[in-house]
Amino acid sequence: MIGTMRAAYANVKSGPTVDGTVLGVRDNVEASWALGERSTVKVESSGKVRSVRIYANKAHVTTPSGEDVRAVVEGVRKRAELVADTKAQTLTWDSDGPVSKVTALARVKLGDRYARAAAQVTGVPAKFDASWAAGSYRFRGLSGPVGSAELAFTNHDRATSPAGPHLAAHYDRASGDLDASVRVEKLKQVELTPSPQGLTAGLDAAGRRITVDADIRQGDDRFGLAGTVGPVPGRFSVASEGGKLTYTGSPLDVQARAWLGKAAALSRMRAAPAVSGGVSLVDGACTPGRPGCAQGAFCVAQRGCFGLQGYLDVSGLPEQVTVDLGGKTFAFSGFRPKNRSLDVYLASSVLSPVPVKARAKLAGLPEKITGMSLGPISVSQGNAVQAAYKIEPAATLGALSVRAEAAGLRGRLAIDPVPASMAFQGTYGAKTRIRVTNSAPVKHLSAKVTLPGKGTGELRFSDVPAVFGVDADASAAGLSVPAVTYKAVGGVNTLDGRLSVEGGLVDPSGRLGDVAFSVRDLAADTTIRLNPDQSLDLVSKPVPTGRITVRGGLRIDGMPAQKLAVDKEVPHTGGFLTYHVGGRFGLRKSSVEQVTFTISRMSWLRLRPGKIPFGLKAPAAIGYVAPGFEGSYGTVKIAAKGVDLRPDVKLDIKLSREIGADVFRQSVRIGRTTSLALRRYDQRMRRIGAKQQIKAAGISLACVTVDAKPGFAAGGGAANRITLRGADGPQMVSLLDPGGQVPDYAVDLLTHFMSPFPGAEWKVAGLDAGSCGPGKNGKPAGRGDDR
Repeated sequence: MIGTMRAAYANVKSGPTVDGTVLGVRDNVEASWALGERSTVKVESSGKVRSVRIYANKAHVTTPSGEDVRAVVEGVRKRAELVADTKAQTLTWDSDGPVSKVTALARVKLGDRYARAAAQVTGVPAKFDASWAAGSYRFRGLSGPVGSAELAFTNHDRATSPAGPHLAAHYDRASGDLDASVRVEKLKQVELTPSPQGLTAGLDAAGRRITVDADIRQGDDRFGLAGTVGPVPGRFSVASEGGKLTYTGSPLDVQARAWLGKAAALSRMRAAPAVSGGVSLVDGACTPGRPGCAQGAFCVAQRGCFGLQGYLDVSGLPEQVTVDLGGKTFAFSGFRPKNRSLDVYLASSVLSPVPVKARAKLAGLPEKITGMSLGPISVSQGNAVQAAYKIEPAATLGALSVRAEAAGLRGRLAIDPVPASMAFQGTYGAKTRIRVTNSAPVKHLSAKVTLPGKGTGELRFSDVPAVFGVDADASAAGLSVPAVTYKAVGGVNTLDGRLSVEGGLVDPSGRLGDVAFSVRDLAADTTIRLNPDQSLDLVSKPVPTGRITVRGGLRIDGMPAQKLAVDKEVPHTGGFLTYHVGGRFGLRKSSVEQVTFTISRMSWLRLRPGKIPFGLKAPAAIGYVAPGFEGSYGTVKIAAKGVDLRPDVKLDIKLSREIGADVFRQSVRIGRTTSLALRRYDQRMRRIGAKQQIKAAGISLACVTVDAKPGFAAGGGAANRITLRGADGPQMVSLLDPGGQVPDYAVDLLTHFMSPFPGAEWKVAGLDAGSCGPGKNGKPAGRGDDR
């Protein structure tokens, strides 16, 4: 065996320069080479050679430079050939069997620049090849896997590549710059290929993560991916069509940024936000016809031309992910999430009909997902919020939260737990509409929309039926309680929570009231209806509602004061004495900012305005200063806030004789009040809250008492509050008592005259000799059965 054999030749005038070394020669060895666009090194031997080293240059050189080829082959058997075709952009290895290692470098001048191809491959199979045609890159172990491979090609001096295992490729058609490199172990095949609107990569190598760094510029269209994928083997593609971004591939762990679209749009837009454990996608626009924005791919009619930037950080990335910015949807198939959660984000100012941002978070994902869709996710004109979700096979997730923003309108939705499918549509305003279609009941559901400077609409529900709808219409009536229709499919009577819409969303002019109500164990079929006579009907079936609270304002346009006069004969006087009520009754423009009714165990309740008294002409809403209540319910709790009532009432009470001067005369005025001592009245004939003393020459002659139906039953105790019991039958509540400022009997009489119930009456009940002392003739004047 010859340990080392070296041969060298140089033509010092015109070249070439050749230097060859062979180690471990046992027999004949022949080596040949060719220089140029297709540089070749060929070795033939009658036996195995430990190592062959060859350097060849077209010119005479003393150090490597210019157009040359250098190759080192270790463990050559009988035949081996390495061809570096820099024009065809290929590297080919062909031998009669595996060799230990191949190291090669070829340089050739193409036009005004040098192109360089380099390779260092260990565990070399009998055949492998590599290609790096413009934008398309491939390395293959044709006869078996490669132990390890590092290959690179470039035609410029600014090429860079990531450290460690990687696949990198960069191409710019405008400048002609091209570079590519790969470094992997146990490699069978690696490739990166652009398509008209995307790129495809295939990695068949050792099971570990590798870095991908690709940026392809084909005229005005640009594609790229930068990040890590693995563990390989695997294959994936990223493409855009019709404004949708689709990832298709093997289940991989991916943490990468991707970009596709018009170069002009991509250069000026912001990158997609880094979403931990999820997917994000944003778009940006450019002006068609301007530099970097030619019409063609990545242009949509009526939307213009665009670029897309995405970020992926998903373990067990699905076999397919599609993000549709225009439709505001995400779709996943073949998903085996390792983290059991997913965070998705989109922002569109081009493909969406209106600029929109949306983010959704899913928690508690199952181990295996055949298919999953999320969206549409949106907020839109009309104060609307929308979200939908579906998973196959059917499974219940931990929680879903959604946030979206469009044209200044912000919305959010949360559901817990998440059924196999859900769809929510909500519109908040004068006509609020909520539609929920879920595959199963859920524990919690909330949805909110906010328009800055206008207001907020929000619902927060628990024990939520699978399928239900709510209609809530703001009211312009005097008592502006919203009209509500609630229907739960399947007769489910479990809903708890509240719904509210602030007045700025309902009606910026303030003509309509807010929409607000809360419930506990809401019956499956519940309505609140405003009738033509201004009365309200609340009905629940098939069972009573556990509790419902409705809120509205009271607005009364007012009426000018009008004269009144009624009288009754005093009994047992033969018409000698008559009880007269005269004066005037009016109401200036008045309001109560908020009136709240909390009704328990309600099957039905009718709330009606009091009758306009004395046959006067006035708006029906004036009757709500003394409303009536009747129905089947447990209790009604009434509370008032922001009181500004302005009655213009004067009552002249007198006892007159048929002949001679009046024996009793008193005038009472009821004016503006900002606080109420609410009083309730039942359908019993009761004594009004005062007795009138008849006097002559200063001497008390007799005491006159008056009874009325409805009769005063109790006061509310605390200011602006009172409670009614359904067991007490039809009742009235008076808002006319300012609290200790006027005699009770004046309020009692007026309330009686406003009774909406049949059978209302009043009478002079008694004429007792002597004075009207305390405790005489029963209970002290002015008291009912307080509770």
